[in-house]
Amino acid sequence: FVLSYFKLFSMPFGGSITLFSMLPIFVYAAYFGPAAGLLAGLAYALLQVVQGAYIVHWAQFVLDYFVAFTILGVAGFFPDRPRLGSAVGGFSRMLVSTVSGAIFFADAGLDYGIVNPWWYSFLYNGLTIGVDTLLCVLVLCIPALRSAIARALTGKRG
Repeated sequence: FVLSYFKLFSMPFGGSITLFSMLPIFVYAAYFGPAAGLLAGLAYALLQVVQGAYIVHWAQFVLDYFVAFTILGVAGFFPDRPRLGSAVGGFSRMLVSTVSGAIFFADAGLDYGIVNPWWYSFLYNGLTIGVDTLLCVLVLCIPALRSAIARALTGKRG
């Protein structure tokens, strides 16, 4: 949660690229499994709401916060492949936010000449959540971090 305060870039209508803010959820989920990961994602969602929620409709609020952040915990389904789990978790969050954006912010793309709300929402979320996810996956490619996580995951099962 603390990492979400370190914003590398913020978009005009919300969303930002942070300093690996999803990474602890991905690693936690890989270590403790999907149920614990989903619960950690839900806790992270609550903290994000406290940090400042943007609400236009109750369903958008549920999708953008509770569903989108909770689903990060699906990384726990890939305990032996944390990079893949992180990619799946982040991409899942991006898809949930894309659905929310296409439904509840459909007109936002018109300002930029993008008529299709699904395309605009996918691009917008790809530039924030997609890049954020990519950064997390790339950081997991660092050999020292990768081996430390592998040792932790192996040690837990041993």
